[in-house]
Amino acid sequence: MIKRVSMQQEILNTVAAMHMLKAPGPDRMSGCFYRRYWEIVGMEVTQMVQTFFSSGVLEHRRNYTFICLIPKEENACIVDKFRPIFLCNFALKIISKIIATRLRTVIDKLISPFQSAFVPGRWIIESFILTQELVHTIKKKKGKGGLMSIKLDMLKTYDRIEWNFLEEVLRGNRDLLVWREATDGEFTVKRGFETTLLVRPRPDSSFWKLVWRQKINYRYFFMIWRVVVGCLPTRDRLSFAGEKSCMLCDMKLETALHIFWDCPRARAIWFSSSFPVIGGVGMGNSMKEIIDWVILILPGELTFQFLAFLGCLFEGIWKARNDLLFKGCSADISSVRKYIMGRFSESTSLLDTKLGDKRSAMRGIPSVYRIPNSTNLICLPNASCKKGDAGIAVGMLDKEKNHSLWEADYRSIAIACDALVVVKALDKSRCPPIWDVRPLAMKVIKFCKKFDICNFSHISRVDNFVTDSLAKRARVEGHCNGIIDREGTPVMIPDYLVQ
Repeated sequence: MIKRVSMQQEILNTVAAMHMLKAPGPDRMSGCFYRRYWEIVGMEVTQMVQTFFSSGVLEHRRNYTFICLIPKEENACIVDKFRPIFLCNFALKIISKIIATRLRTVIDKLISPFQSAFVPGRWIIESFILTQELVHTIKKKKGKGGLMSIKLDMLKTYDRIEWNFLEEVLRGNRDLLVWREATDGEFTVKRGFETTLLVRPRPDSSFWKLVWRQKINYRYFFMIWRVVVGCLPTRDRLSFAGEKSCMLCDMKLETALHIFWDCPRARAIWFSSSFPVIGGVGMGNSMKEIIDWVILILPGELTFQFLAFLGCLFEGIWKARNDLLFKGCSADISSVRKYIMGRFSESTSLLDTKLGDKRSAMRGIPSVYRIPNSTNLICLPNASCKKGDAGIAVGMLDKEKNHSLWEADYRSIAIACDALVVVKALDKSRCPPIWDVRPLAMKVIKFCKKFDICNFSHISRVDNFVTDSLAKRARVEGHCNGIIDREGTPVMIPDYLVQ
């Protein structure tokens, strides 16, 4: 059955079942090529496969393979620190796939019944259940004598563990075993791993918990991790690189901080994005500190969007840099930005659906809280208070000129705030049911009487993120620099507030 000569239909079905875009081997052809041009190359491929099964001889060139070494850790310098990936010719994959398919019907008779993995009809979870039951039995064991389990990495067993040590343990040595690296003397896999790598728990674990909790695409999470940890092969990290300047601007040393933040091309993408740079200020000397600062001043509802955009930006800039280095493709800023924003739009499509439902509900607010068409000036205030520190920001928009400003002389004004309780009270010229703010509320009511028309409207926190971010920035920096001419996206009024 294994040696049976394959028919043309069997070979075609095998090609159709294989992945189209796997990394190609020495023949430089992937499954996509064979599928699309089967009418041209199908006859030759069929003859090659049939010749192998009839003669048992494989042309030696078909067995050529690229071996790609993937480093398991940073600065790997010996062979066992690399994971080999074998890239075979697609023709060889066809033969291997046919043999594997035929073996599938008899594999359970060839493999020991105690092997529970990689065999159809057997369940790998059975091994986990058995292990769990053994551990449970060990924990419940009472009286003299005891039971012991050892978890070994079989790849390292013959390199790092002495047989006489194993013999002493397996003979039931009753000496108390203590793990010296732990204060309680108990050993865990995590503690053993940390001791092997000579590291301790990272102080920035809360940062990664926040990032991981957002459940962004693993692809973008991994890219953020590579940039923050510093394992991207930028030129400053490559000792063999003769040229150290940035590939994109050719001005300064190419570091992760420069290529993704300080580089003029990166800054242009930041500036034109949904999260524009404010005055070019970056709070930190590393990408992690900058990301921490931005997350701190952003509303919590926008954390997912920001991290998704961050992953797309890192990937887009790194791709442009590599295309320039390896393919000679010019890094056109417009094309790079289009690629990044396209990826960002795809990654946030699901979130936009949820926000759309929320905004649809906002459109159902009473008309009394909407901004009249006769209003000249729209005011968007926001405040941030935490542990005794406070900050406040106010955005003002000339409705007729569609121009953001801070000083104006108008007779009609509309104030949109994300505190619904405050909006309802001030709209009726009453104090909010919060005793501490009563004196301030009275001043606001008195001030509003200076205008011919004054309306209060409710706006969602997400739609008011501009002033919300500025308020948090004022609280964090602890001082006021006066008027800030904000760069990037202007103050926007959602359509549900306009009559």
